[in-house]
Amino acid sequence: MKEKEKLKNRLEAFLKDPHSKTERPNGFEMMIGEPNDDDSVVMAYVVLPEVPSRMPVEEAHLYLSPAHAIGVGNHSFVYDAEFEVPRSFLVKEELCMDCVQADIEELLEERRQDLENARPGKLITTTTVVPPYLMTCGPGDDKTQYLLEEGSETTTIRYEGPYDVVVQTRVKYQNLERAPYCEHLKARETSIHPLTTKVSVAAKLSLEHDEHLRFEANNYQRFPKHFFEHWSGYNIIRPFHQPVPLGAIVPQFYGYYKVDEESREDDDEYMSPILLIEKCGTPITFDELSIDDKQECASLLYRLHEAAWTHGSVYERNILRQPGPITASQAERTLNQTKRGGYGKDWSYRLIDFGRAEYVGDKGSQRQVEDAVRLDAWKMDKWANGFQDHFG
Repeated sequence: MKEKEKLKNRLEAFLKDPHSKTERPNGFEMMIGEPNDDDSVVMAYVVLPEVPSRMPVEEAHLYLSPAHAIGVGNHSFVYDAEFEVPRSFLVKEELCMDCVQADIEELLEERRQDLENARPGKLITTTTVVPPYLMTCGPGDDKTQYLLEEGSETTTIRYEGPYDVVVQTRVKYQNLERAPYCEHLKARETSIHPLTTKVSVAAKLSLEHDEHLRFEANNYQRFPKHFFEHWSGYNIIRPFHQPVPLGAIVPQFYGYYKVDEESREDDDEYMSPILLIEKCGTPITFDELSIDDKQECASLLYRLHEAAWTHGSVYERNILRQPGPITASQAERTLNQTKRGGYGKDWSYRLIDFGRAEYVGDKGSQRQVEDAVRLDAWKMDKWANGFQDHFG
């Protein structure tokens, strides 16, 4: 709601003072006529609707089979499952710009008089020159210049001035679940699709009288947002001195589902709650990893500790990997796992199994927090053969 309120306030502020100096809502400028010799021009502004927020899915279907078990633990069973959800849950709704163009032409025609009386602004041209990067080397007068990087020249044009004519398109984002597509979108092959889609997920079921799955679901909902986020680039994570990639720490969380006890007719039969998470591959064998991959695996735990969380069950089986990067095609990911002399490259790693995880940031003094995360790291060091001592 905060984001929605922010967008609403931005639009209201712009409509009150429609000028290039005012923060603009989602939309674009439209030049009216040609610029004059002094670069003055009348500019209108077209306001587009904001991208609709994805609403919680009211109905979905999960397909489970005992034949598709992928893991058995001390407290749970894990299955490779198919999760059928509305297509719009995964694919963004689309705004037809052909419809927008037709609508804007009609709206501007209605405001022809306003356009004729609109005040002009100015087109400001800015040129940025980056000189070439040269290196000169050699003894005495016998020097040679090497071009290390080409120079560049970039020209940008921006508008400064009022928008005396602001039009808000009446065209909305389209979703086949609500209504048929417009004629423009209907003509595209990509618009021929079902209303639902199936994705592969990991479904975790609990043993009877075991609370670990409930604890794990609560932890997923308490984790900070950055645990789930994929960042580009690298960072240095204590205690390492070398940079490591910044992928997500934990699997994506798709919900925790349990039976509505009030609607049950037979209370004798145990029905497990279901935890749905991203399927992240298979457990690692630490000794078979390259040094870079070992550091990346260990960094997941240290990043957890930086946020004052302990894992509580630090074993090789609770670090998964799959060919990556996960944004690449399956063919590219398959090829990547054979590179670097068989070690593979761009693996995607995740920590799993948070039934014993705990937030210790509110447990007492800084010393107590450090002791808790140090014990967690020591558990990893037992099977990582002193990895922290050698590479920290």
